[in-house]
Amino acid sequence: MYRNMVEQLVLYIARSGVTSFTKLKALKYGELRSLYSQLPSQYAYTVCQDTSTRTKGLFKRRKKG
Repeated sequence: MYRNMVEQLVLYIARSGVTSFTKLKALKYGELRSLYSQLPSQYAYTVCQDTSTRTKGLFKRRKKG
């Protein structure tokens, strides 16, 4: 389930370009909580942090070449 959540957010970030954890959490946290209501809320929070960190690193490395 965690992997599905990460994939969903990565696709969202690729489309929208939002990489900030705060903005990502504000936009997608509620949706994740409703889709994965059986999981603790910490999962949705952590997946937002994790995905934000991963995509920022990817974008930074792309700029460097």
